[in-house]
Amino acid sequence: VNAGRDYNDVEISQRTFLEQYVKPFRMALKAKPAMVMTAFNAIDRKPISGNKELLKGLLRDKEGFEGTVISDWGSIGQLEEQGVAVDMEEAAIQASEAGVDIDMMSPAYMMYLEKLVESGKIPWTFCNNPYRFHYRFGTPPSLPSVHNLDSEYPESMSSLVICILCKVV
Repeated sequence: VNAGRDYNDVEISQRTFLEQYVKPFRMALKAKPAMVMTAFNAIDRKPISGNKELLKGLLRDKEGFEGTVISDWGSIGQLEEQGVAVDMEEAAIQASEAGVDIDMMSPAYMMYLEKLVESGKIPWTFCNNPYRFHYRFGTPPSLPSVHNLDSEYPESMSSLVICILCKVV
């Protein structure tokens, strides 16, 4: 993974990271973007798509970002290849705990999310996040209307269905 510069780890102090690298992102967040994308990179050997301190602690809690966090292309699946998750199921858990709402082009959420929510390993509340995606961007043509989901899925799986379907949008 470290052979290409786009995958390289970043070894910098916390102070340098916060003072020099976070500042431009902080300025961009003032524009209230709808989405923020994670990266393949790792900071202090923690890949961004599984980095709870960075995504929830800094981005959401400290900076107040309320939009959607989408993974970089396949970066949730890369958590396994980067050696921080033993398998794709654990990668899905790590990314969801870190606050990644949409898994772009890795099968982790699509294959394991429903099972992980049903088993309680991922809280049901995680699947409410894609509603932000729906109301901010509208219903994609391939996604059923939110108003029809309860009748189509009487088991009250509306949020989970949206969560899984947003993965393929």
